[in-house]
Amino acid sequence: MKIALLSSTGNGYQVRRLNEELQLRGITPDNLYFKDIYARISEQKTTLHSYEGFDYADYDIIIPRVTVSSMTPYLFMIALEQQRLGKYVLNERYLIQNAGYNTKLHQYVTLSSAHVPIINTIAIPGTKFGQEQLDKLDVHFPLVAKRIFGSQGLAVHLVNNLEDIQRLLAEYGRGRLLLQPFVQSDFDLRIIVIGKKVLGAMKRIHPQNDFRNNYSLGGSVENFPLSDEIINISVKAAEVLGMDFCGVDLIIENGQYKVLEVNLYPQFKGFEDATGVNVAKALIDFVLTYSNLC
Repeated sequence: MKIALLSSTGNGYQVRRLNEELQLRGITPDNLYFKDIYARISEQKTTLHSYEGFDYADYDIIIPRVTVSSMTPYLFMIALEQQRLGKYVLNERYLIQNAGYNTKLHQYVTLSSAHVPIINTIAIPGTKFGQEQLDKLDVHFPLVAKRIFGSQGLAVHLVNNLEDIQRLLAEYGRGRLLLQPFVQSDFDLRIIVIGKKVLGAMKRIHPQNDFRNNYSLGGSVENFPLSDEIINISVKAAEVLGMDFCGVDLIIENGQYKVLEVNLYPQFKGFEDATGVNVAKALIDFVLTYSNLC
């Protein structure tokens, strides 16, 4: 069995841990890099290759580790071609169905259509936005503004006035800004789901002088007890979006858990530290089992 780990650099914690778990099973994966991908597209087929000489069709399993939006079309091509060959790419259903819509906006609309509880969200498609438009939204500052794509808490801002919104619209461009109410809370939760199974919950506590709770931005983490509500919302969100492996972020608003966003290929160092759960082992166990069932 040939397995490839596909990442930006191959140096991250997640890639190292996945390599370790595969090698414990006697499997030495190839480490491939997005910067080396190129595609040949003809009327007969699409093939993907690496400048380093690797042919993606040779792999039985491909595990991507990057969610950079500019790479999504390549993930789509890899998933579609591997599916045609009867092979497996982690999160292939999401990649094939949603490759052109890998944004927070698409997530919120999809989750809303399935009645998954989410934070109320306003999408602003244009760049024209003044006091008249703000009054019609019936919102109250402070608000959280998010670019429609991004991860690790980047491109997430606390806005306190109209000028803040106008500045972000000018910076991010037409149709790329979302507004949400600011939920006053000292923490949120990261839930990791693999194959419809919840591995655990991590409580994320924001650092001093920052409202964002991301571990990658210096937030502290600890284990958090699971409840039926947490499990049900997280599994449903993953299933609705077609993700076999994801990180579901929840926050409590008015006594109810709401989805902040769902992360494709989440980082998991903080989660392993906080919960003691071996995410890398669980993911490799799932991938090896699921790929044999495809």
